[in-house]
Amino acid sequence: MSSVFKHLQKGERYWPAEIGLKAFGIVLLAACGKLLLLVQHMVTTSPSHEVTVAEFGLCAVAFVALTCGLGFTIEGPGLFRWVPIPPRSLIS
Repeated sequence: MSSVFKHLQKGERYWPAEIGLKAFGIVLLAACGKLLLLVQHMVTTSPSHEVTVAEFGLCAVAFVALTCGLGFTIEGPGLFRWVPIPPRSLIS
């Protein structure tokens, strides 16, 4: 696994990682869609009620799945590329 991660950090093209990470992103987007359908069903059923902790938690999980899924689907292995930090930054 470390050799794969070294390829990703250098920014080299490594097609198994690209396929795997983008497929993982698509799975996260599909899970987000299913979660949102579940939340929509929970919210629209009678009787009207206040938002429960479970509904709020499901919405939070759906949001995280959406943002991570979009990141993995669009960028893929580019998420693991090293980014140079300028020498005058506050971090260095």
